Amino acid sequence: MLYACAGHFWNPKILGGLCQQLQRAIADKINIVDALDHILSAESKAKKGRAIESQIQMSGFPFRKTLDMFDFSFQPSIDRTQIDELTTMRFVENRENVVFLGAPGVGKTHLAVSIGMIAAQHRYSTYYINCNALIEQLNRAHFENRLPDRLRHFAKYKVLIIDEIGYLPMDIQGANFFFQLIAKRYERNSTILTSNKMFSQWNEVFSDLTIASAILDRILHHCTVVSIKGDSYRLKERVAAIKKRRDKVMLHCCGNTRSIMDMLIETGIDGYQSLQANANMELDDLIKNYGDKLCFFGGISVDVLLTGTPEEVRGEVRRSIEAGRKYGGFILGPSHSVAYGAKYDNFMAMLDEHDKLKYTV
Repeated sequence: MLYACAGHFWNPKILGGLCQQLQRAIADKINIVDALDHILSAESKAKKGRAIESQIQMSGFPFRKTLDMFDFSFQPSIDRTQIDELTTMRFVENRENVVFLGAPGVGKTHLAVSIGMIAAQHRYSTYYINCNALIEQLNRAHFENRLPDRLRHFAKYKVLIIDEIGYLPMDIQGANFFFQLIAKRYERNSTILTSNKMFSQWNEVFSDLTIASAILDRILHHCTVVSIKGDSYRLKERVAAIKKRRDKVMLHCCGNTRSIMDMLIETGIDGYQSLQANANMELDDLIKNYGDKLCFFGGISVDVLLTGTPEEVRGEVRRSIEAGRKYGGFILGPSHSVAYGAKYDNFMAMLDEHDKLKYTV
């Protein structure tokens, strides 16, 4: 009779376990009602656990990290009460957004994924995607004449996590598709975003001031912004691992990194290469301010090596060596990565002028 009635509700495996539990309860003279209550409660809990696990698996998280695994003491700029408020999921119910801002490696993705996992555990449809992968999918859908369907797909999630906005350039078409998605989600569902760019730089990210302003207007209208000002977990760990071998660490970066120079120094690097004058990374100024903490590598403009004359290169060498003699902590070399096509005569002029001036670190 039990099999005939219950078979409509449970699969045979669960039903078989139920019968075993009931038989054991009868043998041990346990109240059948209490036994059934225990069995059904256990099955309900297990079913809920399976549903949560299925939701997490479908969410596309790149890893599973919880807030308990985040070292808040390493990032004291984070307001823990702000994070705790996000865990209540009120922002999801209110259809609000969350933006994590900060330099690479400070924990933005960890926090976004942790909040996303809590949303999945609360049975909210949740999905994670890297910004570049998102734009690639939308571009492909546009080419295949199914862009509206793909936009509806990403717009349907109660919580959509878009990670790493600003790490790679986006053309006007990609920016337009991104705006369409944000517009579809606006005041309907919650979006969690991470970026290494401040909002004032988003016009560079989206290649157009008007589109960037429209995107920001919709994101920030109902939004919690978590700005992380701290050191990079990944860089600090890598530097520590290298220093265990008693090696020196030379970091190469392109562009203007003045705003994070103190942070880079705190991670324990020994040297820095990429002194681009056209990015406001002037050798004299950098050596003067940081030469007692870092050894700088560079000084000779790659633009001059590519297109200049040997005499112009010699002038670069003399100027750089003068700065090095004045403050110390300097290795003569190209300002940053040397492009294909640099002139052989210019390189030889750089080495020859160095030898004439007898500069050593």
